[in-house]
Amino acid sequence: MEQRVFTFQDIRVSKIKHAAMKKLRYLPVALALFFSGQAFMPEEEGGKRALIVAVGNYPQASGWEAISSLNDVDPVKNALIKQGFAEADILIIKDAQATAAGIRKAMRDLRARTRKGDVVYIHFSSHGQQITDNNGDEPDGLDEAIVGYGAPVSERINPNYKFDNHLRDEDLGRLIDSVRLQAGDAGDVMVMLDACHSGTGTRGGSITGYQPRDKARGNARPFGKPGTATANSRGSEHGDADVGQSEVKGAMAPVVVFSAARASEVNFEYQGNGSLSVAFVNALSQMSPGDSYRTLFAKIQGNMATMVPQQNPVAEGQLDRSVMGGKVIKQDRYYTLKRLSKSGIIEAEGGKLTGLHPGTKVSFMPAGSSRLDSAKAVAYGNISSASNSIATIQTTADLTAYTAGQLWIFVTEQSFGDQSIAVYFDPAIPSAAMASLRQSLPYHKFIRSVEKSADAEIAVRPIPNGFALVLMNDLAQINEDPLAGSAEVMEALTSFMMGKIVKSMNFSDPNLDVVLDFIPVRVQNGEVVDTLNRKSYMVDGVFTVEPGDAVWLKITNRGKVPAYINVIDIQPNGIVNVILPEISNNETSRDYRIMPGQEYIVKTKYVEFFPPFGNEIFKLFATTVPVDFKSIGLSRGGDNTTYRHPMENAFRNVFQVGSRGGNVGSVSTSAGGNTYSYTFRIAPSK
Repeated sequence: MEQRVFTFQDIRVSKIKHAAMKKLRYLPVALALFFSGQAFMPEEEGGKRALIVAVGNYPQASGWEAISSLNDVDPVKNALIKQGFAEADILIIKDAQATAAGIRKAMRDLRARTRKGDVVYIHFSSHGQQITDNNGDEPDGLDEAIVGYGAPVSERINPNYKFDNHLRDEDLGRLIDSVRLQAGDAGDVMVMLDACHSGTGTRGGSITGYQPRDKARGNARPFGKPGTATANSRGSEHGDADVGQSEVKGAMAPVVVFSAARASEVNFEYQGNGSLSVAFVNALSQMSPGDSYRTLFAKIQGNMATMVPQQNPVAEGQLDRSVMGGKVIKQDRYYTLKRLSKSGIIEAEGGKLTGLHPGTKVSFMPAGSSRLDSAKAVAYGNISSASNSIATIQTTADLTAYTAGQLWIFVTEQSFGDQSIAVYFDPAIPSAAMASLRQSLPYHKFIRSVEKSADAEIAVRPIPNGFALVLMNDLAQINEDPLAGSAEVMEALTSFMMGKIVKSMNFSDPNLDVVLDFIPVRVQNGEVVDTLNRKSYMVDGVFTVEPGDAVWLKITNRGKVPAYINVIDIQPNGIVNVILPEISNNETSRDYRIMPGQEYIVKTKYVEFFPPFGNEIFKLFATTVPVDFKSIGLSRGGDNTTYRHPMENAFRNVFQVGSRGGNVGSVSTSAGGNTYSYTFRIAPSK
């Protein structure tokens, strides 16, 4: 398998002109929600209110598959409580309560509780579906809708159904606008939609012949025939096109909407939780006061790229504002205790999905502690086992004097667990090829061969001229070209595993806060001649490039200490490349020392993009001392160097994953390192 080669050119910068490129457009995002609000005014203080809607156990007669929406409620609620939401101010409706009428009532109740200047959070975990447009305002003749409890899946279930248990996008928009009006222009509204918003193009169920491992939160087939668009239909379903469409008038709070998938996609769960819900909970714990919604979305993208790499989350609204109107509570990440029994059983609210892998070392601190302080630690322990949502902790300390609510858990040494890939080898593979694949398995310890496709993360299946790797959560094919034999299959699986591990390598240091961004540029004859309008590259809130597009890298140190920089690329197929420092120019991280408050644009080189297509990640590693990822990449982790920084050792173990398994080891939280993931999309040329 060939690695992506990025074109770095030494350049001379001519006079910079600002020019707009063509605007890329995909299929419209669902549930466009009338973004017209005003800037946040911090002098008017408000409270924090929330509504969580979760529909998972639909009536069997409706034809809808049960999904795991109820599993999202507690993690989302707990994340909000950590951000200062009082539990009494978090409305929750579930299942039979959440008919379309029930949702409308809950939204009215939320509005009645809302005061001027409030921060309001609204969350939906449910099925989503496209239905016949009822007023001619949709160019494709289909409205997007939240599927309320009791709504049928199709005409086959109820031929006379009038869509009265679907909550249409414009209806939801009006309800949200009424809350925005109540909060006023000093308020702030955030909406999270962990549901499918259409389903006009799922990726491969009929092609692969498999069933996806994880459940989809919607239907791949619209309900009813498309309506007829009128002459007054808007030309785009993006939020900006809907300004002023709401019937609600007055000074309204600004709003952002994060959706789990594009209108053309199905939203898949991840191991029994909503992928967007988990991504949001993890991202919110990493935020600082003043961080923008664009920064929050970047963290959500990075988290989702680990769980559902082929899925495309969407952001709409006024993203360049402070999250929650600047009222984010800066808090070192902590976990609450679910259980603290007299018999010594200790369980934490959080498991593998929130970074608590077996082998992780933790400290017990008094509840309410803003940060880890070894001098005030009550006890220390180790994670002995973990499910997706619960971690079991072992400690030799006597904690019988405490209740679960009196202690919080802080991570002192992060373990990444013994990561592996469950692989299903399709029985249709010819016997000789199957024997060759099986013979390779002992040399690739990270591969766990499973007998059922439903238990697999990846399936290897035969196609003309070779093999394909199919991602089982959503049935997307990982490799664009056929893999010719067992060696190429194992190389592709190794690359995928390496990318998976690097995506999961998240470090945090309170003194380090370094972010990465792209500045699009126009290149002629190997020279940058223009910078280009960044907004022209934003599609559904995601920076989107085509083959041949180029960017400068912009690195900003918002932290308190100087930072040394490495930037790693993770391709959609998992291949890992070192971007900065540049290997061919013998650079080191000393060449990228960024001072506090400094914004540094790497103008001496540009990055040009090529296929494979899909979601790609540039991951920035910031450290307080120089680290050397470059030589590790060159040797593919095969040297015997003694590394001075734990990140270097962890990165070497990534490159050794093929032979030694997926155990990356652990990194101390005091090691002096921070990570930032910038997720973007490479799309075919229009």
